[in-house]
Amino acid sequence: MKIELNLLPDKNKKSLKTRRYFWIIFEQELHVIIAIFILIVGLAGINFIISYNANALEDIVNAQKEESNSKEIEKIRNIFNEINSEIRNIDNLIENSISWNYLLNALSYTVNDKIAIESLKVENTSLIIKAIAETRMDAIEFKEKISEIKRNNKVCFGEPNIPSEDLVSSKFVEFNLIASITKDCIVVNKNLVDSQ
Repeated sequence: MKIELNLLPDKNKKSLKTRRYFWIIFEQELHVIIAIFILIVGLAGINFIISYNANALEDIVNAQKEESNSKEIEKIRNIFNEINSEIRNIDNLIENSISWNYLLNALSYTVNDKIAIESLKVENTSLIIKAIAETRMDAIEFKEKISEIKRNNKVCFGEPNIPSEDLVSSKFVEFNLIASITKDCIVVNKNLVDSQ
């Protein structure tokens, strides 16, 4: 059994009671404030972690976008390089192609009614003409006329040659004329082709 003696006057009891309630309330408020502070610090930490992860994810997404963009740019660059390579090849073909319009026109002036051309063939830079001449002299004159074809005052066919075994018969001579095509018969640019 517990016995309590209250020897304090009533006036002091009230102030002591008030003081005691004040400290109880202050202690409880202090606990609530500490709990709220811990909660705010925890929420701020969680917010920091989430924003840090969001920034890291955003950096990763941006890096992937840049990587995919750089891959696309690289693909497009490769496509352009292939196209440019094909254009250069086409330009080389045009540059080194033979101007048939000019050649056939020039050859038509060399052929008379005593020469019949059976075939006209080009191998690399050589022109091979298979023809029949009425006489051996007609074949030789045809060869000389071919050697005189000029373009821009330069010889178009170098070293036209008829093999001597083709010139054995004197009449109705079947012969093969072989001549190298010089660079003057090669198309230099498209304007030259169009002007012919």
